[in-house]
Order: sequence, then structure tokens, then C-alpha cells
Amino acid sequence: MKDLLFAHWPIPADIVQTIVPTGRTVQQFDGTSWIGVVPFRMSGVMRRPFPNLPWISAFPELNVRLYVERARLVQRRLLAHDSGSIEGYAWHLESLPGMLLAGDFAGIARRPDGSVLAWIGDVSGKGAAAAMLMATAQSWMYSAATRIDPLDHTVRALSEFLYEKSEPSEFATMFVAILEANGSVTLCDAGHGIAYLVAPGGASRIDAEGGVPVGATPDAEYATSTISLPQGARIVMATDGVYEQRSGSGDAFGLDRIADTLAGATGTKDDVAHIVDALRAHAGESFDDDVTVLSIERR
Repeated sequence: MKDLLFAHWPIPADIVQTIVPTGRTVQQFDGTSWIGVVPFRMSGVMRRPFPNLPWISAFPELNVRLYVERARLVQRRLLAHDSGSIEGYAWHLESLPGMLLAGDFAGIARRPDGSVLAWIGDVSGKGAAAAMLMATAQSWMYSAATRIDPLDHTVRALSEFLYEKSEPSEFATMFVAILEANGSVTLCDAGHGIAYLVAPGGASRIDAEGGVPVGATPDAEYATSTISLPQGARIVMATDGVYEQRSGSGDAFGLDRIADTLAGATGTKDDVAHIVDALRAHAGESFDDDVTVLSIERR
């Protein structure tokens, strides 16, 4: 291959959407998609024992490329259902894509002893590598829910696995909880820091023990905290795409604004809707980064 050129042009996303296969969504930035044209020349194409042949062994070729959201569809399938109930707990989840392919993940699953494992996380970086790391961590956590290991052991084992299988710059922040039927909740904060306790009196940020982001360092150790969740109270977890989302003037949404927003909510769906609506009022309809919010209520 030689004489290679990459050229890209913006094109309205609604026009491109009419020609892509059913089930695919055009990737866009502020309503605009991109078309790539890649001309190049192939040479030396041959099959032994035959010699080079004119117009068969050397020829020009033109690739036309469109960018679709197939990777996002795969990511979405790996997330928990939007809402449901499990072992005395109800949840609601929403994950909205940012302008670039990224790596938010979240889930909730019953463990063999009747407790509930719930988690939210965000991998470093953007693009295909972040999407693959997200899929790895999400699948690993669903597998962890089939066992009844202590929470610190679960997080440490995931960290060791990601460290062994990833590049040094690839890691994930996480907030993980094990919820018991009696309202006891064990928490581990692996460099994440975005979780709130919501009750009739208002919303407050949860300060939980934990450790470094998973996969960041070898032999990482993790601590845990335990809280009691009264009936009707909720734990709301979010990714950094919420508090880091900026307005047109550059003002970040911030952690305090999350607490203020949640204070007026009355349930899991309300928690998520209030945050998403407040974000859109703050930053507009298009988000710079993925936004994921998971609310869990003890019934």
C-alpha cells in the first residue's frame, strides 16, 4: 500500500442516518457527522507461484467511511436495565453518551446469599480502548456477583486483573456497594467520590473508605465503610460527567449542585430525572462526557 490520504468532511447527521443499516446510529458532534474518504494505491498483490500481473497486482482503491454508534450499542447492552427491584431494593439508571465514545459503566445484581451488589464506574480515556476496558470491568463485576466474597476482596481482585491486562494509563474509578436486606450497606470508594445519601431531610455526599482507582497500581489495598440505610432512603451514584459538565461560560456543574438537585427529588426516577434536567439546563442538550446516574432505594 502506498500514496495514502485521509480526508474528512462534515455532513449533516440526518442525511447520513438515511443510508446507514437499520439498528445503527450515526455518531455526531453538535448535530454534524463526518464522512471519510481514503484513496490509496495497492501494489505487489500476488499469490504464489503466479507473477505480478497488470491491473491485478497493482491498482488504485478508494474507501468511503461513515462513523456509527455500534460500540455504544454494545456498551448499553452491558449496563443494568433502566429500572427494577431486587431483594427489597428498587433502582433506576440512566446513562447518556457524551460527544466521544467513553467508558461509563454501572450495574446491580443479586448475590447468592441474598445481598445485592451495585456499582458505578468510569474508565480513563476516550475511544475504543476506553470502551473495551469498560466492557471488561462490567463483565467482571457481573461475574463477581455470583460469589459472596467480602467487598474489599472483590475490588482488590478486579484491580489486580485490570492492572495485569491493561496499559499503565488505563484504569477505572469506581463506587461499589453491598446492600443487605436489613439495610446495612458496605461501601468501597475506589477513587470515585460521587455518591449521595438521600433521605427526607435532604441529600449529603457519602464519604466512604476505599483506595486508588482499580487497575492503577499493583497490589492495591482497599478499605470499606458501613452505613445503615433506612427504609425509603436512597443511595445515588453518578460519574464525573455529571459534576464536571460545563456551561457555555465554562462553569462546572459541581458536587454541591448535585446535592442541591437531589434534595428536591422524591424517588429513584425523580433522582435521575432531576439531575439530567438540571444538567441540560446548565450545559445544553449535548454533553462533553458520558453522564451516568444510578439511584437505589430501600423499600
